[in-house]
Amino acid sequence: MKFGKDDRYEFDPKVDRLGESPHSEVFRARDLQLERDVALKVLRPNAEIDPAAVERFTREAKNTGMLTHPNVGMVYDFATLRGEEFGHFDGASYIAMEYLNGRSLSQVLQQRPLSYEEGLRVAEQLTDALAAVHLAGLIHRDLKPANVMLLEDGTAKLLDFGISRVKGELSLTQDGVLVGTVLYMSPEQVRGAELGGRSDLFSLGAVLYHALTQSLPFPGRTFPEVCMAILDGRPTPPTQVRSGFPPALENFLLRCMSPDVEDRFPSASAAHGALLEVRNSMRLVGRSAPPEALQGRLFLLPLTVTKKPISEGGDAPASGYDPAKGIARGLIRDLEANLTRSTKLEVVRLRASDFAMSATLSTKGFSAPREGDLMVRGALTMDGHDATLDYEVGRRQPDRPGANKPSEVGFRDPNGGSWTNLWNEQLDHQDENDFGLQLHLSDALARTMRRRLAELTKTASPSKQRETAQARAITLRSHEILHKSTSRQLLRAISGFRKALDLDPTCAIAHAGLAEALVYKYLMWDGNNSFLTDAQDEANRALDLDPNCSEAHTSLGFAYSMLGRGADARREWRLAIQLDHNEWLAYRLLGARYARRGNFAEAIALLNKVIDLKPDHLAAYDHLYSALDKADRYTDALVIADKGVQRAKVRLEQVPDDQDVRLHLALLLARRGSKQDAKEEAARAKAMFPKDGYTLFHLACVFSLCDELDAALGLLKEAQSRGYYIQSELHSNSDLDPLRGNSEFQEL
Repeated sequence: MKFGKDDRYEFDPKVDRLGESPHSEVFRARDLQLERDVALKVLRPNAEIDPAAVERFTREAKNTGMLTHPNVGMVYDFATLRGEEFGHFDGASYIAMEYLNGRSLSQVLQQRPLSYEEGLRVAEQLTDALAAVHLAGLIHRDLKPANVMLLEDGTAKLLDFGISRVKGELSLTQDGVLVGTVLYMSPEQVRGAELGGRSDLFSLGAVLYHALTQSLPFPGRTFPEVCMAILDGRPTPPTQVRSGFPPALENFLLRCMSPDVEDRFPSASAAHGALLEVRNSMRLVGRSAPPEALQGRLFLLPLTVTKKPISEGGDAPASGYDPAKGIARGLIRDLEANLTRSTKLEVVRLRASDFAMSATLSTKGFSAPREGDLMVRGALTMDGHDATLDYEVGRRQPDRPGANKPSEVGFRDPNGGSWTNLWNEQLDHQDENDFGLQLHLSDALARTMRRRLAELTKTASPSKQRETAQARAITLRSHEILHKSTSRQLLRAISGFRKALDLDPTCAIAHAGLAEALVYKYLMWDGNNSFLTDAQDEANRALDLDPNCSEAHTSLGFAYSMLGRGADARREWRLAIQLDHNEWLAYRLLGARYARRGNFAEAIALLNKVIDLKPDHLAAYDHLYSALDKADRYTDALVIADKGVQRAKVRLEQVPDDQDVRLHLALLLARRGSKQDAKEEAARAKAMFPKDGYTLFHLACVFSLCDELDAALGLLKEAQSRGYYIQSELHSNSDLDPLRGNSEFQEL
């Protein structure tokens, strides 16, 4: 049947039904004007008797229509049919929306929880979407698994803005009446109070908790029980629900679901940024080589506890349990677990009496304190729901025979050693929830400890400093060699990266450079997937050593792109750029990716940035020319081609063996119509490296652009015979379009 104004949409009501609700039906329909599939949501005629249903339907159309974001379902059309010509559809309203091929999160959760990696990817996309929603002045108010669609390519889409509100707008219902799905509501929404963006963040945390554990954070058999559980604000920690749950991800969820609005992330953008830190911390778990900086032995002493007098009318702790002592013990346990997991420290948790008794240490399997050992002690002061943690860290100095006196940090050491104070710090927090109080203090304590201890090891010996500087210099030279882009130069670059790592195994950029080189090796050696596996391992080793290594994120994205994981690749490149605004290769790879996906505006901006940062990288001129040409900016494209040609000639006078520049010079000449010059440059390139697969493949592109298809086909076959993995380019490289009708090309 045909439906809508001008009979624009066509669908079969029986075959194409996607779903329904009490007030509407959704069909997969064909937009006959634009020749695309849409999801057509039609308000049932009986909804006219419910003004709120009509209002929600209209809100969904208008509020969703305000948003343009890759993780928000798009609205294309909204109308109400009025007039006798529409027959029994007179008065019906409809919304034509983006048709999404996938499953709702609620459908997925009926079968399995999300993996941690998958859940983190969904969380990153939803926080990004919520940031756009809140920036537009909207509050979603009904975030739940049924309103999150997971597409086949890994994209998450936020749907259903039927009860969303513009900030400050009057509610659909009177104050105090719940609107939304109670299982994921914030406490303020349960109370019927005014809502802000942090209410959506609470719901996000609840949804992700459910998605990652397959358990509800606030279960209950009845509506009132669920409401009371939410208001009580004590979800079971995810680490107690699902084995191996990453603590950093748990901390993120619990902060989102904090009962106190002020303790949640201040914005969706802040939550999105926190997820990037969560991802980096999760990389450390299960790695064979945690950060090298944090090594040695660290003694944890129990915290002393001081409680200020209970105010008049207050209640004393229940008999047999002292919350303050419980928090103090929990802090030390949390710190032990955190530092053991994320560092190479040997953490020893002791009783106060153990530390001064070397015999006791021996019976516990530990030797007495020795030079270089670290020690943490502190005091916890509780005043109602306010907690203050004062702690200090000391390091044991060399033994001094005959000394048996209080050390600089207040301990008697029977072996005569002294303890030098390294730093003191005070941490404060307030929380009515004892678990939330402990969680915040333990996180802050572990974070400070890791940072301060890492700083202690930064001052290396002069010989170590020389090795580190030499390793870095070799790495930078190897990068220059790598980007000349022949198999011979690739092997030289790999040898250089390995030499740098022999000098300094902790050189993160050398691991990152080796990862990038291994991706090129995958391309030049028959698409052997083992090289991509090795590349990911090297990139992750770099991130273990330095979570802020932008080059490692770039290399990891490069490997992901070869594996067909486009969304993951784009995420890594964006993160690389966020960490270092001068990371030119991330701009180039991301720009080329956008150009191939048809997003020419983004591609042009990114590729212009590459030229500013790395003016000798001719591939950027070549990619930018193509993006401008396809965006119908041919005059601008010619200007870029001319600039690229001039830059290439200067570069080749200085570095004649830069084959990547020579090949892209030939491509630019062919693109702008200088076919004879292009073929002459191609001949020089082949004469220099006649058996190089990378060279032969790009020369095939040059001859294809010059309409010499037999020569192009012959070069492709030769490139393949030399080991170049041409399949990585055959389907997506538009330079080969003139060959696509050729049967021999299709056989390739």
